[in-house]
Amino acid sequence: MNRRLTTRVADKAKVLMGQSPPSAACSETGDGLPFIQGNAEFGRRHPTPILRCSAPTRIAESGDLLLSVRAPVGELNQAVERTVIGRGLSALRFEPSQRSFAWHSVNFSAPALNRVAQGTTFLAVSREDVERLEIPWLHEANRDVAAVLDKMDEAIAKTEAVTAKLRQVRAGLIHDLLTRGVGRNGQLRDPISHPEQFEESPLGRIPKEWRRTTLGDAADWSSGGTPSRSQSSWWNGDVPILTPKDMKVFEVSDTTEHVSMDAAVTGSKVMPADTVFIVVRGMILAHTFPVCLSTRPFAFNQDIKAVRGKHGLTPRFLAHWFTANASTFLRKTTEATHGTKKLDSKELHRTPIGVPDPDEQVAIVERIEALDSALRAEMLGAAKLGKLKSGLMTDLLTGRVRVPEPIGTTP
Repeated sequence: MNRRLTTRVADKAKVLMGQSPPSAACSETGDGLPFIQGNAEFGRRHPTPILRCSAPTRIAESGDLLLSVRAPVGELNQAVERTVIGRGLSALRFEPSQRSFAWHSVNFSAPALNRVAQGTTFLAVSREDVERLEIPWLHEANRDVAAVLDKMDEAIAKTEAVTAKLRQVRAGLIHDLLTRGVGRNGQLRDPISHPEQFEESPLGRIPKEWRRTTLGDAADWSSGGTPSRSQSSWWNGDVPILTPKDMKVFEVSDTTEHVSMDAAVTGSKVMPADTVFIVVRGMILAHTFPVCLSTRPFAFNQDIKAVRGKHGLTPRFLAHWFTANASTFLRKTTEATHGTKKLDSKELHRTPIGVPDPDEQVAIVERIEALDSALRAEMLGAAKLGKLKSGLMTDLLTGRVRVPEPIGTTP
């Protein structure tokens, strides 16, 4: 970067390192100023403090940039009110007219602090490290560059807000679809207007037309295993082996490891396409309940169960049903060996499920996947905007590209 277009933080801002107040002076319900110890309560740009402090030791003013100086080093937010800051943060106080540009400038350069912190036993940086940090400074172009980057941030924030709203709508819609279903008129059944269409069940009130059963009766279950690695064709086969680490998306079409058919059937089972796989054991169950629907035959290891619906229970409906009930299954996990979690097969088989007829299952799945498609489009849009902004920051903050004159401006 051209040195003429950079400056040190200390040359443009006052740096205040946070200090921890007495723990007795901090609580969620007490009086005083909002307090944050580190970046745990950082948001996209502004923090959301949980605690309040009645005996502040170091205060950031509204508009100050809040920089994380302890692991993870280099995270950035901006205070919207007077805020008590703990030892995990520093406050950078720029002139009010330069705060908008400083936000982008420090954000651009802060990763360099993380590299400084790598050389310490405890990942942290000092006041001197922060003050020495070189940041872009474009002088008379600062305001124009900040205006462009602010517009990009606004666009990204709007896209993320739409995504968050779609997630909320999806959660509510799936609950309604899996408890009320879609009537012959193509609309959600209404238990208030038409209570005669519903009846009580272990799942609550569900449509009378649905078959009430359990997962044990509604599906065939298969356990997995790990093929012997002594097979010479372990790495040369064409049968993918599914493990919990591969189950990060709803549909899985391939994995990183493959075995021969002989090796697969010796130590495991090979299930056809359109099989629902769920994780029943492993560390991953401490945080999430992975579910996937296969698009080709798979062998699978002992941490996974293969589930294939019967008596009209369709694969896609079953996969969405498992995903929608993930929190319920996570609550049913118990401790296994070495701190891992597991799901009891008998408990799984006893789980009640309401099964619509196949045509209604298709209608329900179409509703869910239409919303999923819209959600993916918004997420893709946000990702593209993020990449665009990253490239634009590099071009503008290094002076490689200048902000063009507004359209219509005459020389």
